[in-house]
Amino acid sequence: MTKALFVLLIAAAPTAALAQAQPSQPQPIVVTGDKGPDANKIVCKTQDTIGSRLGAKKVCLTVQEWKEQADFYRDQTEGWQRQAPARSSGG
Repeated sequence: MTKALFVLLIAAAPTAALAQAQPSQPQPIVVTGDKGPDANKIVCKTQDTIGSRLGAKKVCLTVQEWKEQADFYRDQTEGWQRQAPARSSGG
């Protein structure tokens, strides 16, 4: 039984360390109601500046603008992934 417990602890250790190492991401906008999200509602988020502990700034956009920005960045990332050459396993 102690061997099984040891195996479980070893398997769980990298997962716990990885979870702590992940940078915090802005929380998604959750809008409830029958009418859905109000596209003109202003939502403010704090965005960190990479490489600075003090460089955070508050950015306020409408729900529609946040959606357009997320779509733009997703499209950019997918485009870069399509253009990247396939990597071989080296073997």
